[in-house]
Amino acid sequence: MRLMLLSLLLLAGCGTEDLHTIEIECAKDGGPPRLVDAGLTVGTLNVNSRFIEEDTIIEMGDATSQILFQVALEIDELFDYDPELLRIEYSSDQSEWIGLSTSGTSIYEMEEDCLADTVYCKEIIVGEGTSGYFEVATGMLAIQNAYCRNMGKTYAYTITALVYDIRPWPIEKISEQFSIEIVCHLDPDMSRTSGQ
Repeated sequence: MRLMLLSLLLLAGCGTEDLHTIEIECAKDGGPPRLVDAGLTVGTLNVNSRFIEEDTIIEMGDATSQILFQVALEIDELFDYDPELLRIEYSSDQSEWIGLSTSGTSIYEMEEDCLADTVYCKEIIVGEGTSGYFEVATGMLAIQNAYCRNMGKTYAYTITALVYDIRPWPIEKISEQFSIEIVCHLDPDMSRTSGQ
């Protein structure tokens, strides 16, 4: 009886109809994927789902500790990519170090200073993260949070972004690297700050 039941299971499992398939899209011709073009802008996504563009020069006064903003990526043409299956990887050339000591946490510009003053240090890359590509009031965007921290001086850093299609396996990079320079401008004469 067991032999007959096992034979029936094997026969049923070898049919031409499979109800449990996962479709993985591979490159049809084995060639490179079609690259998308995009642009990066600085601004803020407001409560009405509108991205309000701002200048890439972020003004800070002496009393300002940090100004938050967002970097948006907008693709010029999607071709036949599914926007729900796109991921945008953001990074930057700006790091800071969070140090932990018995008196609390502190932020350092240099790893050496952090190691000298604290018992544990962790690097934070400003503007690093992953975003989907989603609909807003004015179209579709990918968004990443970033900031300028008052370090007692004016400084600049570059945020970069790459677009990936996660439908095929392995996932495919479908863009060149895009970049935008952020200038964190310290103006001691400012009584009010912009971008907050």
